Amino acid sequence: MKKILKRVFIGLLCIIVASVAGVWVLLSSGGKDIEDRIVTDAAGSTYRVHVEKDTTYAIVTDADGKIWGADFDGDTVGSTRVPLDGKYSLDDIPTQFTGEHVDQTANINDYMGEVNNTTANNAVPEETTAAPEDQLQVYRIQKYQDIIAGGTYMMNITMTTDGVQDPPVTMAVKNGNLYVAMEEDGMSMRMIYMAQNDTMYMLIDMLKKYCEIPKDMIGEDMDVSAITSDFEIKGLGEVTASETEINGNKLICESYTDDEGALVSYYFDQNDMLVRRDYLYPNGKSDSTYFSQITTDVDDSYFRIPDKYSYLNISWLLEMGT
Repeated sequence: MKKILKRVFIGLLCIIVASVAGVWVLLSSGGKDIEDRIVTDAAGSTYRVHVEKDTTYAIVTDADGKIWGADFDGDTVGSTRVPLDGKYSLDDIPTQFTGEHVDQTANINDYMGEVNNTTANNAVPEETTAAPEDQLQVYRIQKYQDIIAGGTYMMNITMTTDGVQDPPVTMAVKNGNLYVAMEEDGMSMRMIYMAQNDTMYMLIDMLKKYCEIPKDMIGEDMDVSAITSDFEIKGLGEVTASETEINGNKLICESYTDDEGALVSYYFDQNDMLVRRDYLYPNGKSDSTYFSQITTDVDDSYFRIPDKYSYLNISWLLEMGT
């Protein structure tokens, strides 16, 4: 994820900032209409909308799988009113998050440093109803994986590689949309991928501008799945649970060896929040990820362009940079 983000964020921002001083008046094209077609009701469920005769309906399905437009007052979804079969497919309707909701925070400084006093225990699956007193149940990794697979989450993370710390990153995912924010060399950078039009945008806060990131610059590896793949569980083998301490904080560590031979360790606090993940690779290299916030309560505002931001046409700037 880090290499992908740096390539796009830094490369694109440097081109823009370097060019803006002399050609400011040419940059703005008067805005671009981006219509938000996803709404969230008072309970936090999301719906695609249908607009007809200046009335907004939430798209729903009935027990027979037929698609309808239902009354929506901004907070609640009411009775079905407009038949929409043939106008929309089931793929157009957002998948609701049905897993266990999580909203937890942690101070990552509490969990940076060496891992001490680890006592290994045999893994006991979650479905085991009666585990020996000296064994720990294994279920925390699966809970985390369910959140990622659910496709609705926001995380604040800090990553290190061989002890070198990168800037914090905020990442939010919902309804196939993606939001990523980071700071590099004193420059704040935000990026939004909008699934409805399969387009990535970069927000340039210092200029109150936004621009479309060209697909040829993004490359094949720059999509939602590529960026979020760092947080998916890959090659989950037999899991070992253990009790451990970091900076005097007691944690539960669940670890396994993946298909490529890397030792992967997930650390959970006393409330079962994931606070750290370590990778130790066969070649001796290592990296760690620290989680200061994980939540499944994701506001739709992450995926909107601010109203006061105007559109920036950078196609000709990119041609100058090649």
